[in-house]
Amino acid sequence: MKNTRRIIVLLFVLVGIAALVAGCSLGTVSVSLDDAGAIKVAHLGDRLVVRLAGNPSTGYTWGRVAPSDAGLAASPLDVARESEWEFPAGENMPGASGLCIFEYIVARTGTVTLEYAYARSWETEPAQTFSVTIWAQE
Repeated sequence: MKNTRRIIVLLFVLVGIAALVAGCSLGTVSVSLDDAGAIKVAHLGDRLVVRLAGNPSTGYTWGRVAPSDAGLAASPLDVARESEWEFPAGENMPGASGLCIFEYIVARTGTVTLEYAYARSWETEPAQTFSVTIWAQE
């Protein structure tokens, strides 16, 4: 009976270690305007979610300005979604502020600096810019 208990405990430990090594414990790395200029560490398989506050009813929207699409394709990140607005429950009404969401999957190791601009399409200068560096590790 003692040996059976030890074997069961050992199996649970081994399964837990195997899950970690295999990347089964995926995490989420959250980024907001508070992280401007920061270096954020993410791991393979993690989901990176960039949430930038704004108000699209004013004509302003957040857009990724760097890296280019080709540069992003060569980076550690794969795009899950970009420039999708989310609003707090019950506040999706005209004039409401919300969060512009950019979501990526960490697919490779390396670094990439993500740069965004909060701008109106008809104006030449953005009202605000934001950048964060992502360091993707195993």
